Amino acid sequence: MADQELSGKKLDIAYWYVSHKLLLRNIFIVVLLVFIFLYTAYLLFILGYYFSVQRTNYLAILTDFTKNNSDQINLKSLTLPQPVDVTSLQTFTSSQGVDIVAEISNPNPVWYAEFTYYFKSGTEETSPQPGFIFPQTSKNLISLGNEQGKLGSNLQLVISDLEWKKEISFEDKFLDRYRFEIENIRYLSPSDLAIGNESNVSRLVFTAKNSSGYNFKNVKFLIFLKSGSNIVAVNQVVVERFESYQSQNLYSTFFQRLPNVNDADIIPEINILDDSVILE
Repeated sequence: MADQELSGKKLDIAYWYVSHKLLLRNIFIVVLLVFIFLYTAYLLFILGYYFSVQRTNYLAILTDFTKNNSDQINLKSLTLPQPVDVTSLQTFTSSQGVDIVAEISNPNPVWYAEFTYYFKSGTEETSPQPGFIFPQTSKNLISLGNEQGKLGSNLQLVISDLEWKKEISFEDKFLDRYRFEIENIRYLSPSDLAIGNESNVSRLVFTAKNSSGYNFKNVKFLIFLKSGSNIVAVNQVVVERFESYQSQNLYSTFFQRLPNVNDADIIPEINILDDSVILE
């Protein structure tokens, strides 16, 4: 009896579903359309609200983010190299011509630069020379024996073909490779050379030692004679082959009348980050 009643209920439900199937379908479609309408209206409201109210705030935030601020500048200094600065430029005249010295600095902690440089005055230019500068250092660039009267007073340093390279282990390589010792520095005036006080010829002699474990080629020694704290003359000596732990007695001759020379700076000049300067 119970089974017959259950079967009867199932038949009633099935009959009701079949007879109302079309109505249920239409109700579902209506509900779906209402949902789509409401969702579309919500999206339009959000877009309208954004363009009318929030867009101004968004643009203000974007402007604040992209403008130069201290955090962004600090981040940029760590990720992109900053320009090389030219801090001074001097000229010195001798019987050999005009010598030019420019001091530059590199503010970048992990970037070093290789480049070509020359000096320019109007349409006149000196011969191009290769140059480099290590991370966070200052150095002098020189041009020797330029024709007198060719370069005017409006002299400027031009750096071209600049290539930045990142070297995160610079300090380790520098301590390992750049190990030069300068000893026995002596300035010989014209009277010391026994050629008379009226002569313009003088000389600087010194001993250079390569205390590293590397053999180098074409090591330059930049020489700056000083009177007090002022540079009064500049020259260079080039050693074509400088072997490991070798000492060499070197000298540089100057051909101009100089004031009292009481000091000299001798700077070994070699790009120890360039493996091509190392000999087997």
